[in-house]
Parts: sequence; structure tokens; C-alpha cells
Amino acid sequence: MRKVILVALINLAWSGALLGQSVDYNKIILPSSVKDASVEERLVQIAWANMPQNSIIQRQTTIAHNNLRKAQWSWLDHIFITGNLNEFTISGNPDGTSNNFYPRYNFGISFTLGAFAMHSLNVKNAREDLKIREESTNEQKLFVRAEVLKRYSTYKSNQELLRVQSKLLLAAESNFKLQEKKFQTGEITVEIFNGSEERYNNQLLRKVQAENNFQHSKLDLEQMLGLKLEEIL
Repeated sequence: MRKVILVALINLAWSGALLGQSVDYNKIILPSSVKDASVEERLVQIAWANMPQNSIIQRQTTIAHNNLRKAQWSWLDHIFITGNLNEFTISGNPDGTSNNFYPRYNFGISFTLGAFAMHSLNVKNAREDLKIREESTNEQKLFVRAEVLKRYSTYKSNQELLRVQSKLLLAAESNFKLQEKKFQTGEITVEIFNGSEERYNNQLLRKVQAENNFQHSKLDLEQMLGLKLEEIL
């Protein structure tokens, strides 16, 4: 029983620790001022700076921020100030007598209560829209980072697979040429020669496929970077 209670307490404490953790989205994409970043982090930086979709989302956030400020000041649009002056107050009576017209001037301010109620609602909506745009930016940061790292990992794997396959092809080619000479001198049978030729052709096909996969992964990564890898690495 004690063991069950202990495990439950540990799980509860662990869950509380996880809930207490929050993501610092400002660290998802390292600032460009960081110069000693790893290759992976530099690629993430470049993709974030160059992808048009990222710029669109950031501009939408700026617009939402401006709309919030506009909504906060929109209450001034619903206040109306009026005023007038009695013309004789300004120019005096034509016969020189004193002015007996009252009031000599008046001013007024008018507004509707409904307008102020709508103002509060508009501000709340604008604030929520800004939060949505900010969360969209955070979501895009997570996507860009994960996608760049995945594509770079695929690129590196395919690069290594191509290197290994190229070595296997060289070995198969060397063996095929050796067996070809032996076949010409009658040292081996046609079955042995055909076997070495088949192994060589298989390795050649695998090398072509490996090179194709490598080039595709390179293009996929460059699509997010907006630059050729040769310009970066």
C-alpha cells in the first residue's frame, strides 16, 4: 500500500513539474546575433528569415497589433462636440446698443452609451485577434524548426548512404572487371561471370537510387532555406 501511495505521489509531482514548464518561443529561433550557433541552428535561422510564409504571419501580427491600438482609441469617433456664438456677441449691434441676446455662446458634447459598449467589445475582439496572430507565429516557429531539422537529418542520412553505396559500387565494379578478365582467359565459368555482372548492375542501380534520394533531400531542404546549401555550408 505504501508503495502504491509513493508511486502516486511521484507521478503527481512529475505531472506538476511538466505543467509548470512553459515554452520560451523566443528561443525556438535563435537571434541572428548568435554567431557560434551549430549548423542545424544556422539553417533554422536562415529558413525563418527567408521563408515568405513567415514574413506573412509576422506582418499579420503587426496589423493585428495596429488594429488593437485603433480599437482602443476608437471611442473618440463617437464623441461629438458642438458649439455656436451669437453673431452680435462678435460684431455687436448695428445701432451701437448693448447686446441683449442670450446665451451669447453655447457648447455641447454628445455621445451614445451603446457606442461605448461596442467600443469595449471591439477592443476585446482586437486583443483576441492579436493573441491568435501571436500564437500563429509561435506555431510557425515550431513548424519551421522541426521541418528544417528533419529535412537536414534526411539530407545527412542520404548523403552518407550515397557515400557508402558509391564505395560498394566501386568494389562491385572492380570485382566485375577482374571476373571479366578471368572469363576471357577461361579461368571461370560463364555462371560465375554472369553472377559478378549481376551484382555490379545491382549496385549500380542502388547507387543511382541513392543519388536520386540525396538530390531530392537536398532540394527539399533548400526549398525552406531559399538558398543553395553550397552558399551556406
